[in-house]
Amino acid sequence: MKKRKQYFNYLLVLVGVFAVFLAYIMFFNAGLSVYGEEGKLFVENSSKSIIRNVSVFVMDGGEKKLIASIDELSPGEKREVMFEGKKARFIVEAGFHPSIDKEVVFA
Repeated sequence: MKKRKQYFNYLLVLVGVFAVFLAYIMFFNAGLSVYGEEGKLFVENSSKSIIRNVSVFVMDGGEKKLIASIDELSPGEKREVMFEGKKARFIVEAGFHPSIDKEVVFA
């Protein structure tokens, strides 16, 4: 019975550490940014790790439309996303990273 309680305590600590790690990854590890510069839209990886499966959406009349899908962004890499218009609301999503929802006005 004593060993069983000891194993349960070890398991509890392990689950706690995993939960803290997962919360950090999901809520505090942004790593993505989106901005407009010289009439162009850019998506940038500002983290120190590779970000895979990045999706860029534009909100059009309350509907979310996919405008770009990026397989992989290396640390510090920025990619231009083709977009025609003066002002739009963009949503950038990637697994294990919080979504970025930003309105960009192009000069």
